[in-house]
Amino acid sequence: PLAEALLRPGPRAWRDARLLPSVGAETSRITIETPSNTIALARVRGVWRLREPIAAPADPNAVNDVLTALAGLEAMEWLDDSAAPANSSAVSSTSRITITLERDVRTLDANGEPVVETERDSVVLGGAADLSANARLAFIGPASTPAKVRSTAVDRLRINPTALISRQSVQASNSQIAAIVIHDAPTLASAGALRLNRGVEAWSTPGEATPSMNIAPTEMRAFLSLVSESRADVVRMATEDEPEGAIQLELIDFQGAPLERLSIDIKSNNSLVIRNDNIVREYALGEIPAFLQRLK
Repeated sequence: PLAEALLRPGPRAWRDARLLPSVGAETSRITIETPSNTIALARVRGVWRLREPIAAPADPNAVNDVLTALAGLEAMEWLDDSAAPANSSAVSSTSRITITLERDVRTLDANGEPVVETERDSVVLGGAADLSANARLAFIGPASTPAKVRSTAVDRLRINPTALISRQSVQASNSQIAAIVIHDAPTLASAGALRLNRGVEAWSTPGEATPSMNIAPTEMRAFLSLVSESRADVVRMATEDEPEGAIQLELIDFQGAPLERLSIDIKSNNSLVIRNDNIVREYALGEIPAFLQRLK
């Protein structure tokens, strides 16, 4: 009985079926290369950012979905002794998906000094493993260990890069913003840049600035909550000839450093289009924040 338990199903069944066993909360970087694009994500100080095909803050929920999809890549069958291709070099470029995960491990060297070592997991996914098309070939790690993986699991890696971009226009929190500089706005066309400083009783222009402006904290909070907390209904890349918005704002932190620069358009249907670099976020609103109403 003991021998039978050891031999059936045998040592092959004892293998970890996960193609990427290191995937999880400690993952530091993810790269997914497909025939159509490359998606690269990196976690810096606990915050995920998209590095390719565009540099942008990442949506943590979308990144969690990617991690879940990667964790779902499991071997249906090991093909060590089969007629499968010997290694990943035989995979056609039209079907090839290469996934690389990196995890930074911090330890101490012999002198007690901190060192960072990078551990890597990789897998190359190829075309159909059989005539049914229910499975695809996979080659795991540097040894290109061959296996079959479910096609449905691979299909979950067909990701639109814009779906990974943060849906908030501003990544800083309301409390991190010390000032707002209005660089351009229809109501201030000839005034030049106008700075509003956060105060206890109001956001206001300093000293003898002209025109003067005082904004109640509740009014400004409504605007800042929109851009830093509300999720946009649409996130997309700006088109090549897309104009900047009529309202140009810059958010400043308490050290005087710029946080974000926003280009804002108010549409006739009470929707907002907020552009940050080459990323455009669209918000369908019932009512435009009063602070923006002042500027349009």
